[in-house]
Amino acid sequence: MLDEGRDCTDLLNQLSAASTALTRAGFIIISTGMQHCNNNNGSVAEREALEKAFMSLA
Repeated sequence: MLDEGRDCTDLLNQLSAASTALTRAGFIIISTGMQHCNNNNGSVAEREALEKAFMSLA
């Protein structure tokens, strides 16, 4: 984008959007894992580990 002569603000907006998309993907992955463990009667330790990982993204 900089090579194209675009404004630095445009670049920062794109980086912010990419960061947000990755964060949301992380939440979805961990949420799916939590649901899977819950459906398969995962242990309390597994659930707590997933919850900790989930909260680390926040």
